[in-house]
Amino acid sequence: MFSNGNHPFFASTQFLYLKEIERSIYKDFIRKIFKGSDRIIEEESLEYIMDFSRAHTFYTQSVCNRLFASGIKKISVDYSNAEMQPVTYRT
Repeated sequence: MFSNGNHPFFASTQFLYLKEIERSIYKDFIRKIFKGSDRIIEEESLEYIMDFSRAHTFYTQSVCNRLFASGIKKISVDYSNAEMQPVTYRT
């Protein structure tokens, strides 16, 4: 849309390359957010989320937001998996 001269927004913006966030840094950040609200997200759950989302920021945030909104105090990998099923199988 932005790089094709046949589209209305051609050359109306600049491209910005964002590097991937290191998994360890990302997991520490997520852990900190949960801990700040007296919640725990297990390491196995964080690994599962990172694998599921391939550490893509949009998907990682979406899954973590869903888990955080659940109100559960301790997020296990089983709970993470159960919460991701509706996201995974939507058509």
